[in-house]
Amino acid sequence: ACALALEPLKLVIIDNPDSSSLVPVTNRNPDLRRIDIVVPVGTEANRPLLPGGVLPPTDKPGAWFCTG
Repeated sequence: ACALALEPLKLVIIDNPDSSSLVPVTNRNPDLRRIDIVVPVGTEANRPLLPGGVLPPTDKPGAWFCTG
């Protein structure tokens, strides 16, 4: 619990809700230390910030594994 509080893990997934390819992979590999954030492809508003204030591109599927 202390390690999680010191360095939380976050997986930001940009995926197509109609033909999801990344979400099933993460569902098969759960990790209780990780928070999964799923964002549909094409989302412009309310995008999650990556470390350093970087906005992930949402024009194509992708995944970013972040600490902190």
